[in-house]
Amino acid sequence: MQLRWTQERDLAGVDELFAKGFGHGLSRAAWEWKYRAIPGEARSAVAVAEDGRVLAHAGAIGLPARWRGSRDSGGRGDLLWQTVDFVATPRGGGLRPPVVPLMQWIIEDLPRPGDTPWIIGFPNPRNRRLTERILRSGRLGGIRRWVGELAAVEPAQREEGGEVWIESGDSCSIEAPGGGSSDGGAEDLDPGGWAERVWRACGVHGVRRDAAFLNWRYHARPERYYRFYRLSASGVDGLVVVAFCGTEAAVTELWLPPGGAWTGGLAAIAADLRAAGLARWQFWMAPPGTGWLEGLGLVEAEEIHLAYRGRVGQDLAELTGPAQDFYYGMGDFDFH
Repeated sequence: MQLRWTQERDLAGVDELFAKGFGHGLSRAAWEWKYRAIPGEARSAVAVAEDGRVLAHAGAIGLPARWRGSRDSGGRGDLLWQTVDFVATPRGGGLRPPVVPLMQWIIEDLPRPGDTPWIIGFPNPRNRRLTERILRSGRLGGIRRWVGELAAVEPAQREEGGEVWIESGDSCSIEAPGGGSSDGGAEDLDPGGWAERVWRACGVHGVRRDAAFLNWRYHARPERYYRFYRLSASGVDGLVVVAFCGTEAAVTELWLPPGGAWTGGLAAIAADLRAAGLARWQFWMAPPGTGWLEGLGLVEAEEIHLAYRGRVGQDLAELTGPAQDFYYGMGDFDFH
């Protein structure tokens, strides 16, 4: 068995492996998007048999992030690494042996000096013990998912502070709600720059939500459709990105800074999604300070497990505080 970086000749085998392990394939276009077009760094590795058969795949992506202790909280920041796409042909109740050494090999030098000093992952319950035992990861607890029927959302009404405007598109290059620019013409020079300003106004640490990330993550992704919404309430801009998953909408980005009256805007988005034929939607909890649950008819659903790992030999207890201070959106999870 050989461990090596994924080559073009492996992609058909990786696609087949994904179909068996995840229930869906990974096309050449999707692999190129995730591992070659990323506005950061990425690793894709395979374990192959002597005859060239792909036995296992493992991936890791590194994206610019801002966190407590980062070198430049106002700039691009350090890279945060996330483990993705660990898969081998299932056998019994666990993973086949080829994926274990591959898991260890692909991140043995991560995180590097200058990177955010931990790696995140979302292992499913079946593989959680494996990551804790093999990768020596620690638990950051879980993230609660909320679900609801779009039909249960009350129609948008005028709220205190004035009417809420929304505009939508398939990328973050959206005009200010109501037309024109909210920056006195600056957006003509920086289309999509408003989205990062909304993210920064939320005052959280996390993967940087700039135009490069958002357009790569959602607009450029093949075989998926996402809709961007730009909201304005009481002079405050907000950003929402929604994935269309059959008849269900998954809110992958939810950035609603303090000071906006957002209930009406979310109700207007619900009406737009109903008109597009969707029936339900799901959220993760928004950043602290945003009262977005009110009036949306949402109920708690299952918990998504979140794990983290520091550098080899590093005391995970030292990293718990900074890692918990980091906000993880649904867009950090929805990579499969």
